[in-house]
Amino acid sequence: MDLTQPSTPHSVVLVHGPWGFQRRLQDMGVEVSVPDLPSHRLPHAGLLDDVEEGKTAIRSSTPPTCVAGWPYGADVIGIAAKGEADAARLVYGSSVPQKNTLTPATAVHTGHLHPCDPRLAPS
Repeated sequence: MDLTQPSTPHSVVLVHGPWGFQRRLQDMGVEVSVPDLPSHRLPHAGLLDDVEEGKTAIRSSTPPTCVAGWPYGADVIGIAAKGEADAARLVYGSSVPQKNTLTPATAVHTGHLHPCDPRLAPS
């Protein structure tokens, strides 16, 4: 992700629900993807499965891509967008870490936790 260059997204990936934004964005001519998270449909799927689905959605979108996640989706996109050059912007909704806490996405981005760490696997 290169934040040094300004960009207008050609596509948006919305993670953790279709939201009311999907139709509005589509009406404005924006390509919108709403991945179906494995944890919503499979009993043993977890965060890492959802991250892979997020990566697939980012890679399938027309760059530059804005990736938005709300609340659990923010953790998903924070990990999924790491290393994805086409993810031009990340938008986190309602997943603000509290003082002295570390969300999974923040832990991965700051190097405190590897994305394949077993602690992120479903229980």
